[in-house]
Amino acid sequence: MNKQYLEKSFAELESKIGVSIQRGIDCLSMNSDFSNVEEVINLDDKEQLAFFLALQSIRTPYYREVSSNFLSFLDEVSPIFSSINNGFNDNELLFLYLNTGALERLSNYFLSNFHWMIGTIDVPEQAKLSHVRKSFVTDEFLISDNPIINFKHVINDKVSLEFGCPLSSKHILLLRDEFSPYPINESGRVSLNRNEIRIYNEYQCRFSTRKVIYNKKENLVKIKSFFNTFPRSLTHNGDSICVLT
Repeated sequence: MNKQYLEKSFAELESKIGVSIQRGIDCLSMNSDFSNVEEVINLDDKEQLAFFLALQSIRTPYYREVSSNFLSFLDEVSPIFSSINNGFNDNELLFLYLNTGALERLSNYFLSNFHWMIGTIDVPEQAKLSHVRKSFVTDEFLISDNPIINFKHVINDKVSLEFGCPLSSKHILLLRDEFSPYPINESGRVSLNRNEIRIYNEYQCRFSTRKVIYNKKENLVKIKSFFNTFPRSLTHNGDSICVLT
């Protein structure tokens, strides 16, 4: 597989997504008092953001395993694939898997099965408890190099899925399904309290690989305290994290 073609394909896809993300950020900066999510995200941008959520979700260790299993399946279909099975790196395996339509299926799933909302920090607050306040940021949204939030809420044996991604230090994109434990605001705007902000920020820290980005200088101390307090086995993305709510 031509490596330059592979890199060009990802670059073209991400450049289109980047335009939509930037447009949403610009709308939020100019209209922080928006009353409806459609004022910030139009239909075209929503489709691009769904692609972004799908692409980032597919780039997880779980989907790399799915890609590997997909190639094993091809081996069984035709012997010709066994000769090239060991010749693909992770990105090439991912590209093969994307060509099955996985990205389109997942992005359509995001568009069709979730309420799209934007969470806001209307009144920045510090955590009440001193030991929480020391290591957890609650007055702005953090973003890491693995920015997509993926929660499973279990309520009375029902599993509710939630996805999200910070858009700015004051705004976060949230996708919540019909079983969400949170009330669904039809306007799409939801004001988040400091505990909810802590949970989203803890996720960013725990699932980061190399970087956690902040806006307020004073929060650097808290981020360092977080990583100094919790062992790497907890802060690394190992698909076994439980964030207490």
